[in-house]
This record gives sequence, structure tokens and C-alpha cells, in this order.
Amino acid sequence: MDLLLNFLTNILTDSSESTERAIDATLIDLRSEAPVEWELDRRYKNIHNDGSYIYRLMSLHLVINPNGAFAIMKTNKEILLEQKSKGGRTFTFPPHLNFHT
Repeated sequence: MDLLLNFLTNILTDSSESTERAIDATLIDLRSEAPVEWELDRRYKNIHNDGSYIYRLMSLHLVINPNGAFAIMKTNKEILLEQKSKGGRTFTFPPHLNFHT
């Protein structure tokens, strides 16, 4: 898990699309470092009114804001990583998403 978070911490983008592409590329790179094949589960994609969307990342949730900022959290709502966008904008939880406890 630490290796995954270390790889993802280096991602700084300015849109949800570029964040998604960067995460895909990083997960492919991670396969050479770890025996686990991480990938975004595109069958489970929820799009919210503010433009944020959520994928399942194994047993984790990946929430990407429209500005490129993102967060990874466990299904028990424990936040593992909050990453700013390239422009320095912080991650914000989409409305009606009750992950913050």
C-alpha cells in the first residue's frame, strides 16, 4: 500500500481526465515494482453533479475533482491520500459524499 501511495503522490495535473490518464500510467508502472496488479474498475464509476467521479481501486475509493486534485480512501472511509492539483488547488469532497467523518 505504501508503494502505491508513494507512486501516486507524484501526480500533479489540472483536469480529471489528465489525472485519470496519469493514474492509469502509474498503476502500470507499479506492476513492475509490486506483484499486485492495481487498476481502476471502470465498471464502478459514479459521476457527481460537481463533475467529480469515483472509481473503485481494489478495495479503495479514488475520487477525482474536475481540477485534477484527488483522494484515495478505504471503504471504511479512512483517508489514505489527498493530493492537490498541479495548480495547487486542494482536494474537496463532492457534495452529498459522506466520506469525511
